[in-house]
Amino acid sequence: MKIKDINISRLQGVLVLLARLIVGVTFIASGFAKAVDPWGTVYKFADYIGILGMSSLEPLITFGAFALPLVEFLLGVFVLFGLYRRMAPMALVALMLVLTPLTFYLAVTDRMADCGCFGDVVVLSNWATFFKNLVLCVPIGYLVLRNRRIDCLYGPGVQWLVWAASMAFVLAIEYWGYTTQPLIDFRPFNVGEALYVGPQSDVDADEEFVFVYTKNGVKREFTVDSLPDDDWEFVERRVANLEPIDYAALRSGVVILDEGIDRTAELLDPDGEQLIFVFSDLSKISISATYIINELNEFANCRGVSTFGVAMDEPAAIERWNDISMAQYPMYEMDDTEMKMLVRGNPGLIYLKDGKVVWKRALGAISPELMQNSEATMMSIVADFDEHKALNYSVGAYLLALIVILMINRTHKVVKFSTERIKKNHKKDVTLQEENEETNN
Repeated sequence: MKIKDINISRLQGVLVLLARLIVGVTFIASGFAKAVDPWGTVYKFADYIGILGMSSLEPLITFGAFALPLVEFLLGVFVLFGLYRRMAPMALVALMLVLTPLTFYLAVTDRMADCGCFGDVVVLSNWATFFKNLVLCVPIGYLVLRNRRIDCLYGPGVQWLVWAASMAFVLAIEYWGYTTQPLIDFRPFNVGEALYVGPQSDVDADEEFVFVYTKNGVKREFTVDSLPDDDWEFVERRVANLEPIDYAALRSGVVILDEGIDRTAELLDPDGEQLIFVFSDLSKISISATYIINELNEFANCRGVSTFGVAMDEPAAIERWNDISMAQYPMYEMDDTEMKMLVRGNPGLIYLKDGKVVWKRALGAISPELMQNSEATMMSIVADFDEHKALNYSVGAYLLALIVILMINRTHKVVKFSTERIKKNHKKDVTLQEENEETNN
């Protein structure tokens, strides 16, 4: 083989590795961002179906919200490690044939603020998303043509193990995100943050005054050290460097209404404890769930925690819910987007202390048995699950599995390579010894 051909082959190999890295990391990140927050993916799928007028697909929303992140993550892993070298790029081509026209449609019509490609982790504009997809088509197309020029990291015999470990990892992340809360919360109002910040009662400003004078219809400001002569007429004195206060910006954006009246400041008492029931859709909550909600309401009230519910539904629907569920807590109205931003689940739970978020949970994550203990507290009923530990253990277990599979798959090659090196060195030593003996003779 000529040197020129060798250089071309090496360049193609480098380009394949670069394409694998770009495409693989992108799809792994996209899949993980959606998987960690399946409720957010459900909401985004519902928006897509509404925009495209495909109401017949509504029963498949939850399935699609679990399936798409899994497919993206698996294809990203396959491409990054060189698994299924022919199938994986072709599957990505099929996926891009759907996603690229869809993102172009969203960019042209602007019927959705963002596509949700990376969940709430990275929010891209519709045009940015479309051009991102166009750019990705280049390395994907190159992989279709050249991906087989570079070997797989894992041999064919264990590729199914990598597939199985990756699938188990994503499904575990999705399960916890759907039944409890996202293991990583990229939304506003995280644990430790306040839901509401009222207008500031005081203003931090430099208490230096300026004096306004007028002369011949012209107004000018003077400091106390440079006052004008008597030809100028005094108008007013005011504080220097005083910027107008944007009180609307000082609010959290969360507004709780009671028949049109803003009750946010009153309900989110910074000196008390509150448990908020968040109902994103009352019509989709089973009657059996009302028992746990009422038990939890009584449990909280007995411990001095005030409770109330918020819903986006019409007043008639809220009144019907109160009758059906025999709710012993007041119900208020909140914007749909705000509720989905606060907590995942239907219903979702938010526990506040001194106006700040202590924990969030979906109702299904609360075990009724934990509330039967007379010594149980608002913290103990959620102490059986730690998001940070679950994330660390699942990521650690996944990476360990990949390492073990790689060691099992490649150990025989390392042994074979070492054995061949030993034999080659031994043969070299024997040859050298024979040559020395001939020389001596």
